[in-house]
Amino acid sequence: MTSLPLGECCFKVTFQQGTPQGRYKTFNSVNTYVTKNFSTESARYLIVFSDVFGVDLVNAHLISDNYAEALG
Repeated sequence: MTSLPLGECCFKVTFQQGTPQGRYKTFNSVNTYVTKNFSTESARYLIVFSDVFGVDLVNAHLISDNYAEALG
């Protein structure tokens, strides 16, 4: 739920630079973005939920790629 009226922070955007390295994959009928170092053998997973603008934005892909790289 959002505060009303919308605060100034609602309109601040930080754009990531780069080209997404992952790909789309369907899990249980849900289209997801999977980073390049994804492995079903891994014991660790990081799930990133997007905002109302969705996972299809390049910014969401780049943020996911950055998290995946930082976590190894």
